[in-house]
Amino acid sequence: MHKQKLYRITYGNSNPSFELVEADIPTPKDDEILIKHTAIGINFQDYEHYKKTLVSISNPVITNNEKSLGVYSNIKQAIKSFLHNPSNQATQATQVSSDNNIASNNTFSNIVKITPGIEAVGIVHKIGKLVKDFQVGQRVGYCTVTDGAYSQYRTINSNYVFKIQDSISDEAAAANLVKGMTAHYLMRRTFYVQPNMTILIHAASSAVGQTMLRLAKEYKATAIATVGNDDQEKKSILQNLECEYILNYNNPDWVKQVKEITNNKGVNVVYDCLGRQTVLESIDCLMPFGLMVLFGQITGSVNTIDPQLLTQKSLFFTMPQLQYYKQDNIELLLSALEVFALIEKGVLPKKANQIYQFDNIVQAMHDIENHRNLGTKIVLL
Repeated sequence: MHKQKLYRITYGNSNPSFELVEADIPTPKDDEILIKHTAIGINFQDYEHYKKTLVSISNPVITNNEKSLGVYSNIKQAIKSFLHNPSNQATQATQVSSDNNIASNNTFSNIVKITPGIEAVGIVHKIGKLVKDFQVGQRVGYCTVTDGAYSQYRTINSNYVFKIQDSISDEAAAANLVKGMTAHYLMRRTFYVQPNMTILIHAASSAVGQTMLRLAKEYKATAIATVGNDDQEKKSILQNLECEYILNYNNPDWVKQVKEITNNKGVNVVYDCLGRQTVLESIDCLMPFGLMVLFGQITGSVNTIDPQLLTQKSLFFTMPQLQYYKQDNIELLLSALEVFALIEKGVLPKKANQIYQFDNIVQAMHDIENHRNLGTKIVLL
């Protein structure tokens, strides 16, 4: 059986373990494709796995199909290990269960193991016998599955996969799949942004935020962007994207500033990935019949919203997710074509802001944690 390397998180009794393991290359089921990855997109959602306090297994199930190449009890330990000796690997192998999702022993019954990563590009290596739309050797991508991309090979249901045309490089595709698809469903499906509309984009210096600003310009809408501080680097990035209005959402007067910019009319739509800290103020920024789009909760969960807040101006509120908007295969394929067209047109970038090696993904996590290298991050294999 041929082997590959992949990253594995096992939810632990104190902190999650993060390890690079050697594992069997899987065999595709009848409706699956085996993809050999050539590029992997890195997203904030991946980093979220490392921040959680999770239950782990005190006596792991020992099997022989995975060999640990380096174990980290938490992300800070991983970063410290890498920074002191990037080539260092654990000398004492730790083996984990062969089950991709759940293992069990006498102490714990639900031990979750995942391979992080939600988007990647690669070459079709094998196909299941029921797969008709793909051939071995074709370039493909995906971005609407929950996990599994931090690997050299992975199997995936063919309904989640789309072909990548020759004019789109691996780097361009990996840099734009999740970000481009997210901006597309938010600005073309959840709400249809049109010329002369005014939209509010929170955390606009993020990779998704920058993508949305690019599309706002393409759609001839006025964008008001927020950032979390007065850092000049963030402002310069947004200014280079020709964003005229840049506010600090930690400034207590930011809502007042939005109303001044809009002559007290408010905005047509708010795109809020922050959550608890800004949700109420964001609703206050809307014009009558406006839409509040909560697509992330970075600052904390939004547990309750009083419907009376919406009745005051006949407002609308939604919490959309990418995988649901793109779960239909035809919608996924059409959206991919639109994103690729935006890349070819130059609306979306053809280069990533930062490229990492596969064995160096821990450095990407470190950069996210410390808000370094803003913009798109990818791995080239």
